[in-house]
Amino acid sequence: MVIFKRNGTCQKNWCLITCMIRPCILILLLIVVGCLSATCLGQSADVACDYSSYKPFRFDHALFNAALLKDVPKYPAAAKAVKASGNVNVRILVNRSGRVVKACALDGHPLLRSAAEKSALKWKFKRKFGLSNPPRHKYIETIIVFGFKLDS
Repeated sequence: MVIFKRNGTCQKNWCLITCMIRPCILILLLIVVGCLSATCLGQSADVACDYSSYKPFRFDHALFNAALLKDVPKYPAAAKAVKASGNVNVRILVNRSGRVVKACALDGHPLLRSAAEKSALKWKFKRKFGLSNPPRHKYIETIIVFGFKLDS
């Protein structure tokens, strides 16, 4: 039975099935990875990234001067396959010893979020947030921006 013509040749049923399975697998992979994010679990990103129970001091930019180790995220193979790129904003919670305790991606492509979160957890900061007169809080909350760009 002839189903359709492609490149001037007729294709049979079995070819139609294999041509349809590949895109379906890719779409299924995107759905599964996307559902691992907080929004698919019934939580918005704001609720999943809410560190208010730690009572952190919110710090915008000066914490980056205290960074001792900055990890660069690895580009996920699945993200390369679909040519995903762009920025991922990750909210982090840093304790007084300079260790990143929690990391949560706020936005960005779903296939890039996990890599950005893993990379953020590897960052290290100076003790007492690198401040001579640190706040009395046990934690500081800030945002790191990771940029993902495909090489041409």
